[in-house]
Amino acid sequence: MPKCEICNEVFDRKEAEGIFIEETFLLSYDNIKRCLCGSCAVELAESGFDDGDYIELCEECGKEYDYYTAQCEYREALEERHFDTINGNCDIRDTWDDANQILCS
Repeated sequence: MPKCEICNEVFDRKEAEGIFIEETFLLSYDNIKRCLCGSCAVELAESGFDDGDYIELCEECGKEYDYYTAQCEYREALEERHFDTINGNCDIRDTWDDANQILCS
């Protein structure tokens, strides 16, 4: 059984995937590039992935991209357009939900 890189607990992968899917919005446990238990994966997703922690695949062009980098670029684009990124909802996953598919930035 795998051991979590953050809490060092041994965990069941299927259980971790179930926890992650239940607690996150439009993210896939399979796209996490670290060995994490469900709770630590959720915590990392909620606090913000670091560069290279989570890779996503654009459903339109097939490009593989780093979620953290795309999220930062999306936030910067909103700030350039004077959107309130502190109090407003500025997650790239909102565009995925609106488009009904996962898109690169």
